[in-house]
Amino acid sequence: MGDRLKISRRFASLTSRPIRQATEKKMPTRQAKRRHVASQRLQLLLDVALVLLFFVLDARDLWFKLSWMGPRNSFSFATSEPGHLVLRPSADPLESTTVFSFSDQAVQRASGWSSFLEKCESLLPFSDGGEDATFQHVLGKNCMIGAPNSAVRIPELVLSSNVRVDSMAWSACKLLYHHRKPPICHSPIVTQFSERYNMRETPSTMSYLPSADLAFVESRSQERLSATPGSDAEMELVELLSVISKSSPMSAVVCVEGFIPNGSGRYTSSIFGCGSPSYYRSAFVGQDAISFASFQQDKSWLTSDVLHVMGMKFIMRENRRSLFTLRALGSDSGGGRVLEHVSLLNFSTSGSLYTILILVDAALLLLNVCSAVEIGRCMLWPLWKPLIVTEYQTWSAHARKMGFVLGDYARAFRVTLFRSTPVALLTLVSRLLSWLLVFPSLVLWADWHFGGEDVHALLTVLRVWVIVMICVKNGWNMVVALDEKRALAVVRRTHISTLEVAAISLMVASCFLSTSLSNMSREKRLHERQRAADSTSFVGFTAFANTFPAQQDSLQNTPMATLAFLYGPLLAIVGWSIVLVAVLAAVRFLVGIPSGPRSLIQRTSAAGPLVQPGATVSSSDVSATDDIDHMSNLSAGILMRSSSPPPSPTRGVPVGNAIPTSTAQPLAPAGDKSDTESFHDERLPVEDIVGIPIRAQSLVRDSWAVMTMVGSQVLLLPPYYLEHGIVLASGSMKTRCGFLDVVQPIVLAKEHEQRKEGGEREQKATDRSLGPIENGQRPLH
Repeated sequence: MGDRLKISRRFASLTSRPIRQATEKKMPTRQAKRRHVASQRLQLLLDVALVLLFFVLDARDLWFKLSWMGPRNSFSFATSEPGHLVLRPSADPLESTTVFSFSDQAVQRASGWSSFLEKCESLLPFSDGGEDATFQHVLGKNCMIGAPNSAVRIPELVLSSNVRVDSMAWSACKLLYHHRKPPICHSPIVTQFSERYNMRETPSTMSYLPSADLAFVESRSQERLSATPGSDAEMELVELLSVISKSSPMSAVVCVEGFIPNGSGRYTSSIFGCGSPSYYRSAFVGQDAISFASFQQDKSWLTSDVLHVMGMKFIMRENRRSLFTLRALGSDSGGGRVLEHVSLLNFSTSGSLYTILILVDAALLLLNVCSAVEIGRCMLWPLWKPLIVTEYQTWSAHARKMGFVLGDYARAFRVTLFRSTPVALLTLVSRLLSWLLVFPSLVLWADWHFGGEDVHALLTVLRVWVIVMICVKNGWNMVVALDEKRALAVVRRTHISTLEVAAISLMVASCFLSTSLSNMSREKRLHERQRAADSTSFVGFTAFANTFPAQQDSLQNTPMATLAFLYGPLLAIVGWSIVLVAVLAAVRFLVGIPSGPRSLIQRTSAAGPLVQPGATVSSSDVSATDDIDHMSNLSAGILMRSSSPPPSPTRGVPVGNAIPTSTAQPLAPAGDKSDTESFHDERLPVEDIVGIPIRAQSLVRDSWAVMTMVGSQVLLLPPYYLEHGIVLASGSMKTRCGFLDVVQPIVLAKEHEQRKEGGEREQKATDRSLGPIENGQRPLH
């Protein structure tokens, strides 16, 4: 008995060992599969997060254009003049290169800066400590201000040349009664002021709070501001308008804002004036016409950049509110001063082209959201939530019957719409118009912007990579149109990823930002005479000023020279980026020559269960609904069959055949590439159906593989269907949101014959029903 027990235990241990070993071998495999599926789901979650991030960036860009760059005044940016402006006790007064003998002497100069010597005994420049002797702030000594018959002398007057002559003339005319206005008030420089800058005509009074920041309180004056006829205020305004009207050219008139210092502290502008470039004459206003400041407080550095296109305008206005801080240079400085000029900067954009830009951006954002929802609903949601309810069971089985599993849908959720012609055109329009917002961004960086809002401006500038992507894809499409087979051969040897195109574009854009783009705004405005750099009026100094280009109002189309300043750097960035992308693709092509062309097929669908063509679906997948068999058969018929000569929308489909998107491929022995190379020169059936060489156009792609092999069938991976405007849903193909008629409706020959036979039978029945009536008719006699 004992021997039998030992023998049975021995036999049991021998028989259980293989079973235990087999179980132990299966456990790691199952765990590996679970980890693999978990990693793929994590990748899908990351794709969803990335797409949501793109939506947030698009919404941010739209909000940035509406809120901070829109038509309303926001004054969202705070800037400071470079460093602290220092006036040392040993500073020498500015010495004019022109000898003046008397007031109102006719002397033509490059700017009207030296005319302020007619009112002030001397001008001392504030220095920023730079190597170039350039100034725009001065301290006037013993200056005469006020009406001609009641002028007063003040010992010191701080002046800054950041005011435009047209705003000075407009403000002065606003303070005069209509019947008291001189002729200049009826000239275009004044009457077109509001249209030129899209600014409100009501004055505002601003007062800064007694704190270290730039917080201010703005109030609207409700009382009548017009100067009393015959008063000193009216005479002061008329004198200013007389100086402006006699000056020529208007682009050389220099106007200033300033304050009367009374010790250290914070000051706003209260005194304004203009100097003539053609006469030795200047005028100050603000001593008697104290309401003048309410029209000028938000017009410091007033600038207008306009793009004219076929009668439409894109207007960008820059204006600021200045705040000056003056303090002594030191306890023993002997009269030295330090001036800090900070300002609240506002950018305002308006015009019909700006409206088009906002509408296009909103349309693109809506199209991207609709496309993401469509992809998630039709292709990804069934794989993410399988076997929950009847609908999910049906969709899950349908997705697996099509030959795809979760791993094949990698990157499908973030496939762009750039291959859609309407979307590409809208995107180019948006980016070309958005490029004009580079100039406000350059002004921020050049003027020592010390807020965090420049991040938004930087993100707007760096979106230029989208133009490079569209140009690369469409340029390669032209190559494919010329020679499709050779283009496909190149695609089998090299590729470029979207991330690489974006990285190259951003690198080139960053290089231009740090070099040529940094001075682009200054050079453009100097060329258009919106700024003046006068190096001839004073010995050893260059005077800088904000000026008004009189010819701007008469332009109907933007000059080519201005367009070159606007879009020359953009063309350079795009051109160099395309060259570097081509170089990278060529290097990969040359490196891959020794190994020969690589297959574009991903040989395994390495994720989860996969139902092959002709195979059956497990009962757990189909037990929920009676319609699953029909859906599965339809899906397999569309994607998983061997094809005869491929059909197209322009020729008939063989009777009884479904629309094929795959091709049958015989399997070759391991190591033999004949199974993957024998059909590479021919289009896939789906490429013939939609009329697009999908593989040949896929030079820019995020993975080497374009297709996957399932059994003996070769299919395009889902991202490439989506990229070219095809959505696989409900057992059929349909055009993706944002594309136009990629998938044309095809009437099968069998259905056409059935409809024709049915129509003939109906016609015969109708004839039989009408027969007796017709036979019963007799001619009337």
